[in-house]
Amino acid sequence: MRITAVRHVLGDGMIAEAAIQEDVAEGKLHSRPIPSWVPERRIYAVRHRNKLISPALRMFWRNLLDNFA
Repeated sequence: MRITAVRHVLGDGMIAEAAIQEDVAEGKLHSRPIPSWVPERRIYAVRHRNKLISPALRMFWRNLLDNFA
């Protein structure tokens, strides 16, 4: 369910805490952790295959591969 629906009192939702921090701080939403749930998330690095790679981007990409692959 989209967070907009939750804001308009049309239901509940599950979303990353970082995405709602401002709404919670302003009192627009209430959040509660899910008991006994350990989140696991995959994060991907992507780039456009036709874009030229600058030296800085090449170094960054190499760092990702060396440390996280």
